[in-house]
Amino acid sequence: MKNRGQTSIEIMMIVIILLGLLLATAYIMVQKSNDINRISVIQRDTQKCDNIASKITRLSSNTGYGKEIVTGLENEVRIEKGSVIVGNISCSYKGYVWLGEDDAQNGFWLLKNKTYSVKKIGEKVEFEEVVE
Repeated sequence: MKNRGQTSIEIMMIVIILLGLLLATAYIMVQKSNDINRISVIQRDTQKCDNIASKITRLSSNTGYGKEIVTGLENEVRIEKGSVIVGNISCSYKGYVWLGEDDAQNGFWLLKNKTYSVKKIGEKVEFEEVVE
């Protein structure tokens, strides 16, 4: 009878250890998944930021007429003097940028899920929302 109680305690300890290992494994898997998602968002925002900044710089330095399209914005984008900000990512550009009456000196927002045409008018690069 004494051995039977000892066996029950040993089985309970094994079950507790196995549950602990299962919980630790699940926690590690969730953390790794969160890390992968975070890296994916950073890569997407960096790519979008670089894309917009390069379009502004390309149009600013181009002496001829040019036009580009900015689409597929998953986040709102902030355009400020000399920088484009997407999420927590910031990219630099060279040029004078406007959205309607707002200039980049004061900053303006490009709204998510909108399409914008970007064209050079004189010495400035102007964003204009495309109405579909």
